[in-house]
Parts: sequence; structure tokens; C-alpha cells
Amino acid sequence: MRTRTVDIHFRMTPSEAKRLDANVKKTGLNRSEYLRAIVEGKQIHEKPDKAFYECMDQLRGIGVNLNQIAAKANVLGFVDQPQYEKEASRLRQFMMAVKDKYLDIK
Repeated sequence: MRTRTVDIHFRMTPSEAKRLDANVKKTGLNRSEYLRAIVEGKQIHEKPDKAFYECMDQLRGIGVNLNQIAAKANVLGFVDQPQYEKEASRLRQFMMAVKDKYLDIK
């Protein structure tokens, strides 16, 4: 059963509608989701660019590898030091690259 049963209609000028659609498009939401978020007082952000998702994929891969190292260490009773250091180095390099890209002033 539908939980959203109240239907609200209102009028806008063409310029207001254009501004609304432009703001909605930046978020990746649809109009209804966007307006409900505003009503609920949520802070709305622009949808991240492709680089953000690439960073998240790299971070996820590093996390998976570190988890595999931890699982192996738990079974064998020791840590595969070379593999651990390789992934730890990869994580440090990744963190520096993200910092350089998003935080350092150029």
C-alpha cells in the first residue's frame, strides 16, 4: 500500500521551474525526492563527479585486500608482512593523491 497519499499541486513561473529543474538535475534526484528532502530539512548536495566514484572503487579494493590479509593472518597465526606492507603503502599513496587533488591549494 502506498504511504504517500497526499497529492500537492502548485504553480510556478517558467523561470522558477527552470531554476528548480536545474537544481534537481545537479543532485541526481527526481523532483519529488528533491522537494521531500527540502521539506524534511535535509542538506542537499550535488551529485559527486565520476572521480569520486573512482576513488571509492580504489578505496574499496584496498579494503578488500586488507581484509583478506587479516583473514589469512587469523587462519595461519601470522601476518604476510610483504603483502601487508604493499597494501599499506598503496593506501598511503591513495590518501596522499586524494589530499593533493581535493585539499591542497594550488
